Amino acid sequence: MHSAEEEPYGKPHPGVYLTTARKLGVDPSACCAIEDSLNGILAAKAARMTCIAVPDAAVAADPRLALADRVVASLADLDATIWTALGAAAGKARRRPRI
Repeated sequence: MHSAEEEPYGKPHPGVYLTTARKLGVDPSACCAIEDSLNGILAAKAARMTCIAVPDAAVAADPRLALADRVVASLADLDATIWTALGAAAGKARRRPRI
């Protein structure tokens, strides 16, 4: 467990996600963050993570949420189809040559 409160900068700085990935011993690009806020989405994407947004209904229409790789209304909406699609997309992204 790790909190942004333990970091010198809060979200949208990616520090909390980068530290967590380092503690887990995994590359951030192999991680998926589940976020409920725009600042959280920005932090996850800045850390090069896949991000699923589960926003509060009051902000669900905010077009900036499209920065996430997937937006769902509820955690109950996360099924095998979504995980498979995100995994396939992440695999393709990792195989792309870097310029």
